[in-house]
Amino acid sequence: MNFIYELSKCREIIPDEYDGSYELVREILNSYKNLEDLSLVDHKDLLLLYSATTIMRKKGYLDQKIKISSLPAEEKMKLSDTIGKIWNKAQNREYIHHKDDDLVEIGMFEALYWTFDRRDPKTGKRLNIVTKPSLVKDFFAMCIDIISMNDDEAIFKRAAEILDERYIGSGFGVGSASQILHCLKPCTFPVLSNKGSAYDKFDIGLENSDKICNYIDNVRKIRNFRDRNFRFKNYRIFDIAPENAVEEKVTSYVSIDTGITFPLNRIIYGPPGTGKTYHTIKYAVEIVENRILDSDENYSEIRRRYDEYALKGRIKFTTFHQSFGYEDFVEGIKPMIVDRYGKETISANSDTHMVYLTKDGVFKKICLLARKNPTLNYVMIIDEINRGNISRIFGELITLIEDTKRGMEAALPYSGEMFSVPPNLYIIGTMNTADRSIAILDTALRRRFDFAEMLPEPDLLTRDCDAVDLREMLTAMNQRIEYYYDREHTIGHAYFMENGVSINSVEKLRKIFKSRIIPLMQEYFFDDYEKIMLILNDEKKHRFIRELDTRYIKDPRRRNLCIGDIDSLEIGDFINIYGGIYG
Repeated sequence: MNFIYELSKCREIIPDEYDGSYELVREILNSYKNLEDLSLVDHKDLLLLYSATTIMRKKGYLDQKIKISSLPAEEKMKLSDTIGKIWNKAQNREYIHHKDDDLVEIGMFEALYWTFDRRDPKTGKRLNIVTKPSLVKDFFAMCIDIISMNDDEAIFKRAAEILDERYIGSGFGVGSASQILHCLKPCTFPVLSNKGSAYDKFDIGLENSDKICNYIDNVRKIRNFRDRNFRFKNYRIFDIAPENAVEEKVTSYVSIDTGITFPLNRIIYGPPGTGKTYHTIKYAVEIVENRILDSDENYSEIRRRYDEYALKGRIKFTTFHQSFGYEDFVEGIKPMIVDRYGKETISANSDTHMVYLTKDGVFKKICLLARKNPTLNYVMIIDEINRGNISRIFGELITLIEDTKRGMEAALPYSGEMFSVPPNLYIIGTMNTADRSIAILDTALRRRFDFAEMLPEPDLLTRDCDAVDLREMLTAMNQRIEYYYDREHTIGHAYFMENGVSINSVEKLRKIFKSRIIPLMQEYFFDDYEKIMLILNDEKKHRFIRELDTRYIKDPRRRNLCIGDIDSLEIGDFINIYGGIYG
């Protein structure tokens, strides 16, 4: 069995949807964060924290451990209430883990022991984790510090300061410590054990993985292996998919991506009115929700969810134009007038001075959000991507958006920060081929994006719009446009639709021709009305295009044409576009 291939099909685990122990460990540490004197903690407090990671089959499992902890009475009461809420979720089968079990359970790991207050079987002495409370205090202090930290390297540095040789033989080993750390930071810390782990089957190069003092070095190796081979971040996926039981175990706990993959960088392109906006919104929601939407799903509901995700910062939208630059997209310098107290002001005088601040652009902002939440998908939509100066806007990031270079770092020129584009950020560009052909698109952009073409779909239109066959009408017009101009300037079906449904009255058809179709063709053909007549099959009847009164013009060789009275068009005028017979 190709184990890496099987794991590569696994989708992300969202911790608080998977098991209640993630929330429980965080809440316990937050309770100790409020403790005035952390030196009061001892092995009984450590047992409470460790027990929160183990399987709990009764609601009162932790109550006794809370009772004998060093927490003040108020914090004990709050923590007991929190456990009750998490237990109610488990009873209601709200967690993916244990969802199909007969028993109500919280926790992911079997308890190896019920107390730290025991004796070393070799020496008969009490364990150091009991006799040296400073070991417990240092571990708690480290955990509390990293609660609010998001940078892996900073977290590793803090953890390495504490997890040293002092813990070897103390009774608190790499297994117990890594269980707690995993529940605290599931995408940063994997679970290792002196009895072996899920990573032993891979050639990762782990050294003395049973020693707690080697834990952080080994974690770095595991992280590199994970990021090279997989999209998911939560290390729990490795634990629940043991070899020879991949399909059974993973299907039970993790959603399997059955062939559904989303390119990291995609450009949706096509002529005007082909549904690029509709497909972009739908595609963005699919990425955020990590699933393919049903074809009959109501568009208004999809749009509602799109707006909701945009409000939460999961989707960002921007438009490229000629004056859009690196400073708007990535980062720039913002000058600010401040007074003697450093407060911003709009008036300059002898008591004010100018300061220059680094301002994050729209792309950098969503990258930072995505890096903080690696278990979620984020989407950056760039409308009219072909209208911007790509090299000027992306700068050095044009390299970092590549699939194979996600996560690599580069120094930003203004702030000097080391910056990377996370692998859970998807970029969707849109481009109107009537503005610029894809053939002359920036070469660097072409290499880094895949392309999805949106073409007119006449079959989505009705054959009976007050007797006008809209399918045939649009097909006829587009065949002529393609012949006299090119396929990039054809007319999309969306012009003749409202809320995803084809129009069905000639009155609406007149309004569309007057406000959308005729102006579009004037733009296409540079007011060459003879060409427009050919497109509309109007050379003889002059209903769409009419001749001006030329009685006072002496040059009979020149035809003077203008737009006809569109409001007076009849059903037969539209039928004539494709039928060739008037009336």
